[in-house]
Amino acid sequence: MLLKQKEPPSEKYLPEQRIAYLYFVISIGLVIVTGIMKVIKNIMGVQPTNGILFWGAQLHNLATVMVILGVVMHLAAFIVKENRKLLPGMFTGYVDEEYVKERHSLWYKKLKKTYEKQY
Repeated sequence: MLLKQKEPPSEKYLPEQRIAYLYFVISIGLVIVTGIMKVIKNIMGVQPTNGILFWGAQLHNLATVMVILGVVMHLAAFIVKENRKLLPGMFTGYVDEEYVKERHSLWYKKLKKTYEKQY
């Protein structure tokens, strides 16, 4: 898409979507783990070292910035013309059939086969 070449056939999720999901899993996971560390320090009788508290807070802040940047990048993907057709789908849960046929051809074929078997 970015190189103006024809995209290879794709399943339900494009390669860039898979990378974005992995990015969010890592960054949100880091926020959760470091957040738990920050909560544990408030439990009576538990006293992590200052180094653990410091680096836990630094990682928590970094992960929070990563999540914010991820959301901004996710929304910025609509700048690319090919992705704009997905915007209504965020609110309705449905994507235009022509878009699916064009960008997710392998998934489209699978959906068509399933539909034809049912009817």
